[in-house]
Parts: sequence; structure tokens; C-alpha cells
Amino acid sequence: MNDALRRSLRTIVSLTSLAVFSASLSPAALSQSGPLLSVRLLDAKSGKPIKGVSVALLVGNEEGRPVSIFRVTATDGLATYQLPAQVPERVGIDFSPIEVWVCSDIAFLTDPILKTGIVAKYKCAPDVSKQAVAAATPKPGELIISTRRISRRQLMLRELP
Repeated sequence: MNDALRRSLRTIVSLTSLAVFSASLSPAALSQSGPLLSVRLLDAKSGKPIKGVSVALLVGNEEGRPVSIFRVTATDGLATYQLPAQVPERVGIDFSPIEVWVCSDIAFLTDPILKTGIVAKYKCAPDVSKQAVAAATPKPGELIISTRRISRRQLMLRELP
């Protein structure tokens, strides 16, 4: 998939998610905002930030239905989200399946993230990320996730029967 098409798809998905999220909140909830939560993606081998990856934060709305909020990681690997005023007990994380591997848990308690920050355990090859992630120190409100980009070759191999 070329970069222009990927950007167009991200824009469409982001705008659609924003519309669904906005429509799912009451006017009172829209006027009240909660704390910020950041997700930082780091390369599991090098420990360097991974930029340009679509990351969805899954939260429950007032009715308890899941809502996805999409962001794209910046050059520092960070995607930042405004939580609702009624902070959910848990948040979920999802990635584009054509960009990065899912190598950690995908659901986290919100309170520890907001109080101290969390480094998610890397599960694809635990020995690979020990040194890279050891240097990562989360800030309050930050969830650090180690992953790997999916190479074009790996993506093509996935498509083969």
C-alpha cells in the first residue's frame, strides 16, 4: 500500500472515529474533559521511538459501549489522548495490523498509568527487548509499548495462502 493511500485511509478512519466518539457523548460530557493519557511506541530492538503508526485507544462511553480514539504517533513515538471526565477503569490499545506487531497486552488499568506510568511487557521475544526497554522510564500518564514494525516482506508473506 503506498504512503498516499495509507494517509488517506488514516484520515478517513480518524474522522469517522471522531464523529462516532463525539456523537456518543452527551453535551455535558463534551464540556468536561479528563486527564491526558499518552502511548509511546518504542522499537523493541533499538529502543528508538516509532513514528507514524496508527494507535487506537479503546475506552467506554457513558453507556459502557467501547469507543475507539485514533491517533498517529509523532516523531517521539508518542500518541496523546484526552480521556473523558469519567475516567474509565481500563483502556485498550489496538494497532494497524499492517504497521506493527502486537507484542504486549492490549488492555491496561487506567489508574496505574495515570499515577506512575507503565511499561508494557514485550511478549514476542522477551530476551530481545530487555536492554532496549530497560532504559525506558514512563512518566505519570504514559504507557510505553515495545513493538516492531512489520516489514514489507513480512506483510507479503502474511498474504500468501
